[in-house]
Amino acid sequence: MTKEQKNSQPVEAESKAESMQFPLESFLKKLKEDQRKKAKVDPEE
Repeated sequence: MTKEQKNSQPVEAESKAESMQFPLESFLKKLKEDQRKKAKVDPEE
């Protein structure tokens, strides 16, 4: 592996992590909203 390849790898991993993070955050927000809706419908739980 060349020096250039080693240097570009962490950057690639970071950009991949970032692109994964955004859908994850919106998914978690939606999940929380769904839980709130369910809590309002089902006060016993």
